[in-house]
Amino acid sequence: MVTTSFESLRKALKNTRFFVAALSTNFIVIPALAGVIVKLLATHQPHVLLGLVMYFVTPCTDWFLSFTQQARGDKDLGLLLLPWNLFLQIMLLPLYIFLIVGEEITVKIGDFSYAFILFILLPFLLSRVARFLISIKDKPVSDSFFMNLQTISLTIVVLFMFALTGKEILMSASVFPGVLMSVGVFLIVMFFLSKAVARLAALNREEYVLLNFTASARNSPIALAIALGAFPDQPLTAAVIILAPLIELPILSLEAKLLRGKKSWLNSR
Repeated sequence: MVTTSFESLRKALKNTRFFVAALSTNFIVIPALAGVIVKLLATHQPHVLLGLVMYFVTPCTDWFLSFTQQARGDKDLGLLLLPWNLFLQIMLLPLYIFLIVGEEITVKIGDFSYAFILFILLPFLLSRVARFLISIKDKPVSDSFFMNLQTISLTIVVLFMFALTGKEILMSASVFPGVLMSVGVFLIVMFFLSKAVARLAALNREEYVLLNFTASARNSPIALAIALGAFPDQPLTAAVIILAPLIELPILSLEAKLLRGKKSWLNSR
C-alpha cells in the first residue's frame, strides 16, 4: 500500500514543473503517438482501433503508484497527479476517439456518462459505504480489498460477455498479434521518450521514475468499463483492452527493477 505524509504532499503540490511535464506527456504527446501507432501497426477494423485508442489515451490511476514505489520514485507527486489523470481522461476521451478513429465510430456523451456512473462512480461509492460500515465495527480491512471491488465486478461482466460473444471474438483472433505489437512498441517508445522529457524538464531521478510510469502505465479498468457501457455491442473493443495488460505489466515490472538499481540512469546515455 502507498503511504505518505501531509507535509510531503504539501511540498509536492508546489512542483509545477513536474505537473506540466507529466500532463503534457499524458494528454498531448501520448494521444499523438497513439494516432501514429494505430495507423501504422494495427488493423483497420474500427472497433480494434477503438480499443487501442481507449487503452493508449487513458493514463493509469492505480498500479503506476506501486511501480513508482518499487523503483524508489516520488510517490507523493504521484498521489497528487492521480486525480488530474482521472478527471482529464474522462473529459478528453470522446475527443481523442473522434480525432484518431474518426467518424466510423459514433461517440455518444450519454453512453459515456452511463458507463462512468455504472462501472466507475457506483462501485467507488459502494466501496466507501462498505469501508464506513466496517470501520463502525472496528474490523479493519486492507485497502487492497476495496480497490479490487471494481476489478472484481468488471471481471464478472467480462466473463459474461465472453460467454455470449466468445465465438465472434475468436473469429477475429488474427488481429491480436498486431494489438500486442502495438502495445509493445508504445511501451518501448515511452520508456525512452520519458527520459527525454525528464531531461528537458530538468527533473530529478525520483521525478523521472514517476514520469516514466505515469506515461507508460495505462488505465485498463477504466477503459474497459467505458467500453462495456458505451459500446456494449462491440466485444472486440473490450477484448483488445483486456489483451493489452498481458504485455504492459511484465514490461513495467522489468522497468521497475531496472530503474530501482540505477541512481544515475537519468544522466546515462
